[in-house]
Amino acid sequence: MSEERNELLTGKSIRSARNDKGWSQTKLAEVSGIQNTLISAYETGRKEPGVHTLATLARALEVPMEQLYYGDENVAFLTRESDEGHVIVNCISKLFELGIIDDCMAPSPTAKGLHVKRQQDAIVQLVYSLQDFYRRRKTFSDPESFLEQMKESYANEINQSGKKKEEIVKRAAALGRIG
Repeated sequence: MSEERNELLTGKSIRSARNDKGWSQTKLAEVSGIQNTLISAYETGRKEPGVHTLATLARALEVPMEQLYYGDENVAFLTRESDEGHVIVNCISKLFELGIIDDCMAPSPTAKGLHVKRQQDAIVQLVYSLQDFYRRRKTFSDPESFLEQMKESYANEINQSGKKKEEIVKRAAALGRIG
């Protein structure tokens, strides 16, 4: 998904959620504390809101943050073209939130757990970070924004790790052809 396309999708999603509430941009500005001119720029795709701003708008509009970013709330936590890191992180986060997984990375060799074939370090750390977050959730001044920033960080780490692995494979293949 191109950045331009994503900015337009985010803007349309913000406008749609605002219209669903029957609010003007001025009303959303009052409720969210975000300037009316910025809301206009987001809705028209001239600017892309950052994670904190998107979380603030989602809270004000009483919709999931992913709905504003991806559009359809039913597939929002899974959908993001060519961005494996976000798909992985959001799926694991959703499974953790629903109580489907917990401490699935138990170090005991006899413990049952989730077998992770790729990105094991980042995924294990994500699960531990989610556990810690939900244990201490009430201590954060803005827990939803913190959670979104944490997920974004892990998604970027997974994406970067995947890119590095691709580069290593390409270099190895090139060396194999030369030698």
